[in-house]
Order: sequence, then structure tokens, then C-alpha cells
Amino acid sequence: MPTWPASLPQHPLIKEYAETPQSNVIRSQMDVGPAKTRRRSTATTTDAEVVYLLTGPQRQTFLDWLNNDIAGGALPFDWPRPRAGVESVLIKGDPPYNMEPAGQKWRLSMTLEIQP
Repeated sequence: MPTWPASLPQHPLIKEYAETPQSNVIRSQMDVGPAKTRRRSTATTTDAEVVYLLTGPQRQTFLDWLNNDIAGGALPFDWPRPRAGVESVLIKGDPPYNMEPAGQKWRLSMTLEIQP
């Protein structure tokens, strides 16, 4: 499985990092009485909003890795999740990332889907 490149920052900007677990509950309305709920599955995904500051060469490394190693974001990869170790993730979203100038660096933001 591809891995997050070692030459890129290994930790996102912590002030802009957020995790949101996806709902794992199905709720069904009944004709009479309270709604019924049940667990959807034994595993669920979590979305992680991440932001990295990249240098010019790191920006190019990211773009090459994205297009060549993970097929433009279609393939999962191992990513160093803050405080949890390495996790299998996918880039989620369309477009898959946002890259904008930030002074002398590039601000990369994207949503990662942490796989169970």
C-alpha cells in the first residue's frame, strides 16, 4: 500500500485539525410509537480535516505522489494520524484538495477518510 511521503510534513497543523466520525446509526420512523434505531455496521469511517504548509519542492512531491502513487486520490494510503499511529485513509472530496499560496509556502487542505 502507498504511504504518505516521508519528505512531506508528518503532522498537519494542529490548530486546523479536526476529526468527525460518520454516523453508524439508522433511524426508522414507525407508523405508531417511537422511532427505531439500529447499528448500521460494525465499523465506520472518520473524516479528518487536515492542513499542511508545504515548500515549493514539497508541493511538487505531493502532486507527483498524488498522481502517480495513489492514482489521483483513488487509492488508499497509509497516513501518520496524529496521536493514533499509522492509519489507512482515502482522500475524500471533489476536488480532492485545495492548494493556495501562503507567503513563501503553499497551504494544502483536504479531507481524509480514515478507514476502519
